[in-house]
Amino acid sequence: MLLKDKLRETRRQRDLTLLQVSEATKLSVSYLSDLERGRTKPSLDTLGRLAAYYDLSMVDLLASVE
Repeated sequence: MLLKDKLRETRRQRDLTLLQVSEATKLSVSYLSDLERGRTKPSLDTLGRLAAYYDLSMVDLLASVE
């Protein structure tokens, strides 16, 4: 699975919108959308914010990612 797909799947499994994730993580909706479309690569800080918001470790967030 690609990282972009893992990020989208994780968000959708929690029934969250990009706006909800954006407000909680202080990352813009457009940036989150670009991440989920594979248009940009996240920094470790960004991955950390997303993992914390989804209540996952970074290892769990990146599990099964190519």
